[in-house]
Amino acid sequence: MVEKLGREGVVNEPCNGFRLLMDGEKSVITFESLKKNLVLQGLQDMSNEDVACMLREGLKDVELIHISSHL
Repeated sequence: MVEKLGREGVVNEPCNGFRLLMDGEKSVITFESLKKNLVLQGLQDMSNEDVACMLREGLKDVELIHISSHL
């Protein structure tokens, strides 16, 4: 993937996904913004528990990226 997108592209790709899911006013992904965007992607039947799980898993990913970027 790095060969195809380059280092900067690999870093920018997750940022682009974050921007698609975030609440524009708060600049963070909230439960509500994630739920709204899931509807736009045809995933409106996803349970609130599954949406909350996605948020928790996303936080783990962000923490790992943050730690990795400081090594």
